[in-house]
Amino acid sequence: MVIKALVINSVLLLAAVSRMYPTPVNPGNNLLSMDGFYPIMHLVYDFRFQDAEAILDCTTGNKSESRIACMNLLWWKAMTDGNNQSYFEELKHLSDQVLNEPAGIDDKPAIENISRLTGGIYQIRIAAINDNKTAAFRTFLQILPNLKEILDSPFAYEEYTLLSGVYHYAVGSLKKHFYFLRPFFLLMPSTEAETGRKLLMLCTQSKNKTIATEARYFLFKIEKEINSNFTLAEEHLNLLVLKHPGNIVYHLELLSLYRETGRDSEKKEYEIRDLIGNSSLNPGQKYYLQSLVSKQP
Repeated sequence: MVIKALVINSVLLLAAVSRMYPTPVNPGNNLLSMDGFYPIMHLVYDFRFQDAEAILDCTTGNKSESRIACMNLLWWKAMTDGNNQSYFEELKHLSDQVLNEPAGIDDKPAIENISRLTGGIYQIRIAAINDNKTAAFRTFLQILPNLKEILDSPFAYEEYTLLSGVYHYAVGSLKKHFYFLRPFFLLMPSTEAETGRKLLMLCTQSKNKTIATEARYFLFKIEKEINSNFTLAEEHLNLLVLKHPGNIVYHLELLSLYRETGRDSEKKEYEIRDLIGNSSLNPGQKYYLQSLVSKQP
């Protein structure tokens, strides 16, 4: 489900030269607006999709920031209703537009850069779900200049620091899960995952709640998927659930962790079913998420 998709799509996305970054993060230096983009993301994290849609028009928005918000919202809707392909189709259409339109639609090139990278990430995620490695690699080559720009200035903006950390996490994932790429890593340093951990830990200290939430989630993934440190993974995940108690995906991740470590999951199952039943999700989303609660690992 979501967990496998996140590992594969992050892995397929990023493969460029890594480096260590000793410079401290520049707190509060955000590209995306604190009174526009980020409040929408807070609603999405809390599963208030309808409230987010009420203040975001994905049909007419043409600014890079609007496109980024729309792509994120469509992704969350898609992964909470895996039986409805229309969300994936809308997301692919929008990300195609972002990747293929000429430069200069936004007065801030750095935001445009983030928009193209976001579009590419979602194209690669969709390709990974469909097991289309050729499409994933082709998209990666398309966004490689955007990725390099971020890696060259990881502390210019908090968004850049976060994405640089995710890059190093993805390199670690590649080493662990994709053995056929091992020759490529002979040319690379051996500490990518630790570099990513340090950058992401910096981001968890951000006053920007979205940056901190994203960083915490990827730290959870590092500990669970790479280091198999389930105790530390659960600590990160519990902090996410505490911050966003209505986020059903975070609860499902916790349920999966309980099952994988052989613990009693019945109480958590009931809790998630109540969350789903009391949510404002549509019937298709509720049915899909209930099926994930029932699904055994």
